Amino acid sequence: MLVAENENPGASANATGVKEAYEATKLPAISSAKRGASAMSKYAKDEHKRAARSLGYALTLGTSDAWLDFKTIIAARLSKEERAGLAFAALRALDDETRAWWAAVATVPERKAYLWHGFWSLPDRVRSAFLASVKERRAAA
Repeated sequence: MLVAENENPGASANATGVKEAYEATKLPAISSAKRGASAMSKYAKDEHKRAARSLGYALTLGTSDAWLDFKTIIAARLSKEERAGLAFAALRALDDETRAWWAAVATVPERKAYLWHGFWSLPDRVRSAFLASVKERRAAA
């Protein structure tokens, strides 16, 4: 006899995890049924879904053409306020080195627009100090 009379064969099966392994086979199979729709698909505006999908394409492709296409799509799909919010968040996420690169590749009309609006958004004392600095540099040149 392989099992001594004072041993409990069931106890040894539990101790080795055999019973738990057997019980695990009785668990219901994971359903392959489709999960419920996401909040984005249920509640987002169609324009927002298209813009989000286009952002995903631009990020995945990572080419200049993809980003220019994204610009065209968001111009058509998002409001001026939504595009401004997107630009604000993106620009705030940049480090100084990348901001400098961005300024270098911006067109002259873009730079003029940002300079003009940036300058007039500064407090009076900061604008005055800036103009005084420019006058000093001109005099020194």
